[in-house]
Amino acid sequence: MAGIRYDSNVVTSAKNVPIGADAPVYTVPYGSVAVYIYGAPPETLASLFADQNLTQPIANPLQADSEGRFGFWISAGVYTYTVTSAAGVELGSYAVTLTSPVGPAGTIQVGEVTGGPSAVVANVGTGTAAILNFTLPQGPQGNIGPVGPQGEVGPLGPVGPIGPQGIQGEIGPQGNPGASGISLPIYATTAAGVAPGTGVAVNGYFLIPSANVDGLYDSYQNVAGTSVFSETIPAQNVVSRADGLYLRDGQGFLVKLFDTATGAMTVVEPRLEELEAGIFKSQVGLMSAGTGLTTQPNVVLTDGQGFSAVLLNPTTGDSPVFDLTYGLQNAINSLNNACLAFSTSVRSRYNPTMETFRFGLNYVPAYGQSLMAGYQCQGVYDTTQSLGNLCIGNQVRFATSSGASLPNGDTLNHPCVEAFNSAGPAGDTGLTCFANYAKQLINIHERVANDTRVFLATNVSCPGQPISVLIPGAPPDSSGQNLWSRMVRAAGYAATNASNASLSIGAVGFIYDQGEQDYGQANPATDWMSDMLTMRAANDALNVASFGQVNQAGIYTYQTGGSFENNAFDDISIGMAQWNLAKTQPNWFMFGPHYAYPDFGGHKTGNSYRWMMAMCAKVWFRTAVLRQGWLPLGPHKTVIYGNTLLIGFHVPAPPLTVQTAYDIATPVNFPDLGFNLFDAKGFIAATYSIVADTVVQCIPSRTVDWTTAQLKYADIGNGSQNATTMKGTQHAGRGNITDSDTAVSQAIYVSPDQDDSLLPVTTPPQPTAAYDVVGLSGLPYELNNWCVAFNIKPLTFEG
Repeated sequence: MAGIRYDSNVVTSAKNVPIGADAPVYTVPYGSVAVYIYGAPPETLASLFADQNLTQPIANPLQADSEGRFGFWISAGVYTYTVTSAAGVELGSYAVTLTSPVGPAGTIQVGEVTGGPSAVVANVGTGTAAILNFTLPQGPQGNIGPVGPQGEVGPLGPVGPIGPQGIQGEIGPQGNPGASGISLPIYATTAAGVAPGTGVAVNGYFLIPSANVDGLYDSYQNVAGTSVFSETIPAQNVVSRADGLYLRDGQGFLVKLFDTATGAMTVVEPRLEELEAGIFKSQVGLMSAGTGLTTQPNVVLTDGQGFSAVLLNPTTGDSPVFDLTYGLQNAINSLNNACLAFSTSVRSRYNPTMETFRFGLNYVPAYGQSLMAGYQCQGVYDTTQSLGNLCIGNQVRFATSSGASLPNGDTLNHPCVEAFNSAGPAGDTGLTCFANYAKQLINIHERVANDTRVFLATNVSCPGQPISVLIPGAPPDSSGQNLWSRMVRAAGYAATNASNASLSIGAVGFIYDQGEQDYGQANPATDWMSDMLTMRAANDALNVASFGQVNQAGIYTYQTGGSFENNAFDDISIGMAQWNLAKTQPNWFMFGPHYAYPDFGGHKTGNSYRWMMAMCAKVWFRTAVLRQGWLPLGPHKTVIYGNTLLIGFHVPAPPLTVQTAYDIATPVNFPDLGFNLFDAKGFIAATYSIVADTVVQCIPSRTVDWTTAQLKYADIGNGSQNATTMKGTQHAGRGNITDSDTAVSQAIYVSPDQDDSLLPVTTPPQPTAAYDVVGLSGLPYELNNWCVAFNIKPLTFEG
């Protein structure tokens, strides 16, 4: 049966449109469309096809193209379909009734005609395309007719099997001897070849490396102590001489690959990313011209994509001189394509083994230091609970920051809310915002008003502590217990409360925001990563002991940034360690950098703590529920083209954009977008611009020594213990590079102007408007992704 074609577009409408105005509608590229059978059990996907005859199945859900278009063939019926953007945002659900069009006129054709005892007509086709088989009774035999003419000769039959092998013939006469190989002694010069005692005997022959570009060796005879030229022995593509190994190009010109005297290699094989990027950028291992090179035009090496680099310029003796024949734009396009492909591969890293939202109580503990504890904030916004989420005690945060601390009020489950703690002082931690936004995404995904499963959240963070004090086995504090015991007690309360309520429980995430205090340690990056891996293993073991956990809970971290990048060398060591763990460890996700949210010199306002945790909820939902892979926005590949640097990024939602950052509430737009470039000579002023969906171009103001170059982004810019020349633009740990993710939170920005008590506690107090970002009041938190802070070497960077 023929199917029905359905075509449409993934669209969304603009938000915050004035009352009475029409909302503009935009197409959404690369959205996901899931088609369901109406009236069937929930989540019953329909069968979709690529052809009208419904013989070529296609995937369901399917993906729209870059213009938001999608289409499929399907059987007639009533269906619903849901649309989700490439960023994971559900855009709506739609119903559609598909009926068959009026078909063409029926047809009749005669099928088989056979004999039988009685006449029968049978339709072996369909009602609209009949095929009639006839059975007719046999009559009496007629008279024998005349013999017909002989038919044509039939086709030739197949060849028969091969017969047995014949007797071997006699051996033929021996051929003429071939030319002798080179067996003469080889000398560096003619003088050496005729030198008494060390050269050849009088009338003997010897070889020296040929001076002829088409030759391998020149042959000479020792005639009474004088060298007399005999002949030139031709060269091949790969030439071996007494002084080294050479390569001959298509025009016959030679370049030395290996020098026998020094043992030096002249050419290195280009790295894989250079071939992918389309040009040769590495100068490591390349030497200047030496013995044996001709004064002919350049020797050029071409890679598999047709991009070329001059290996040696015999005229100047330089190596390499870049051949710009193929143009900078090709290099940009090639790098952009490679980065887009990588970002697609990241999203498709499906992981079915990590724990997901499936329990009656879905446990999420938060641990860390001040930025996870709502430190120095009086703003408290999530004081009521409407989605059923729970916390241990009568507010989400433990009562104090000591090792022996207990939840507020009691150890039972209560509605998950935030409250002000004057002892901190500490306000909204953002953890309730995390639970509420994640629950809202669950409800949309499950297409229910409010899922009966809930989050159980608790915040056991301790301000002002390095990781060495927070890990299991750390010495006890003044209360007699170490700080990790807070995590152990919280898990125990959670398990007991679940058992008493006869509810299933499992840990579906572990939020850990910390690192500021470790910038002052002796070996910050190495020690932090080691301690972090110890803590992750201890948390896994705690989940097994407390809940009988089978699947590993994902860990969700931010990147320490802003003014907390306070080490003297400004090397972003902790931030790089946090990023590296997210790139290398399973089920480990960095939801983004700390600097993306307005602060007041390091710590944050209540709005910013909530904003940061809404971003965490977005990434949790995409990884734990949608099972997508995730990496934060950050550099993936670099290409050095002449003296121009191309920085290719992994972009979760292309294209790259430039967006205003905030220093307290002051807008910050850096002319250099947040980048600083250095080499051994010091800081290099440069211009930076986005030139493709995933590529930033850096044009330095002087020639760069790329072998010593460093590129920093969102650094402090002071380099206080380095030479003065290593001090770059003052960025205060911020930058302006973001992507185009259109996700927004359910929570809105609450203006501090509404109540002075919402302001962060400072001495002396700041004016009321000091922390209010103009224009954000009443709007949802935008959840596009900001670039991580980084410190890389462009010549050798591997993303």
